[in-house]
Amino acid sequence: MSEFTIIPPEPHCPWYQAHTSAPPNIDWCEESLCSWIHEPANTWSNLAYLFVAIYLFKLLRNSSSEFRWFSPAMFLMGLFSLIYHASYNFYTQFFDFLGMYIFTLHLFCLNIYRLRKKSNYPLKLYLGLISLFSAITVFGYIYKIKFQVLIIIIAGMIILSEYFCWKIKTTAINYQNYIISLFLIVIAATFSVLDISRTWCDPKNHWLQGHALWHLFSCLSLYFSFLFYRQFEKNE
Repeated sequence: MSEFTIIPPEPHCPWYQAHTSAPPNIDWCEESLCSWIHEPANTWSNLAYLFVAIYLFKLLRNSSSEFRWFSPAMFLMGLFSLIYHASYNFYTQFFDFLGMYIFTLHLFCLNIYRLRKKSNYPLKLYLGLISLFSAITVFGYIYKIKFQVLIIIIAGMIILSEYFCWKIKTTAINYQNYIISLFLIVIAATFSVLDISRTWCDPKNHWLQGHALWHLFSCLSLYFSFLFYRQFEKNE
């Protein structure tokens, strides 16, 4: 029997009970180790989010605007993703998606904030959307619906709301960093698709995986999205 399996066959393996009671709804290429860190490459690549989040915290520590939440939102997203790939079960997968909702829905609500001419950050909308998408995630898991599509829906919400921001602009908006961010997220998504489809897949390579590259390139993408949004903080 192989030493590497998606769900460790021996009860002594860490996270075994969580695996057997609630396995995740997706199977990435990297094979799971009988270890506290089931997927090393997919786990440690999340450190990129944490490092960038700490850097952004230093940049924004004196900020009094809603844009300062970039840092804690990115930190939580990276931390929850790291814990999920270390443990590989639905309980922590839920928090992985919660982290993504916390960050991506913040971008959407920043756009709503801009559309409302910066009256007030739509905190109730933000928390309501996080709750809604989190509930749909649990519903999707129970009824075996691929809730990964929710991230695509949120991405569409962000792009569409940005289009409306562009339509009503009263001052010039520099979209250079936005375009770079979109380009990088397309590269990241490509590596993720190559991984999940097994088009590019070496299960025993615990240094480099397609999904690990998704983490790295998406982290770069989010940094450039921060640079894009920061122009609006400076204009406040």
